[in-house]
Amino acid sequence: MYGSKQKTARDHGVSESQIANMRKVKQGLLELGGEDIASMMGYGWRQASYELRRRKDNGDPSNFDYQEVLRRQLAKRLKPVLDMRPSAETLLDLLELARPGIVIELELAIIEAKAEAARPQSPLEI
Repeated sequence: MYGSKQKTARDHGVSESQIANMRKVKQGLLELGGEDIASMMGYGWRQASYELRRRKDNGDPSNFDYQEVLRRQLAKRLKPVLDMRPSAETLLDLLELARPGIVIELELAIIEAKAEAARPQSPLEI
């Protein structure tokens, strides 16, 4: 299934231990289920590693702490780009280039957020 670690490391300019770690992450995601090889092809190394840690720790995407940590990490990474003051149109173009389909996801998220904000709250939610 795999080529040798040595050859793979040499071909990609990384260490053999990095290849071993990547293989462990891949295997871990497959064993936890919900992932197949095709769905993992879009993952970068950091994303795959983070996803494995989150799942092993029973991370729940709806958990406030998880979302807050994710927000802080993303804000830190996006700050240099946003400091360049791109127009909204340019930013959307860049996001779509990086992840095709995200503009539609954003449109739907905005609609859902507006609907949620307009929904009257019950006294128990306040």
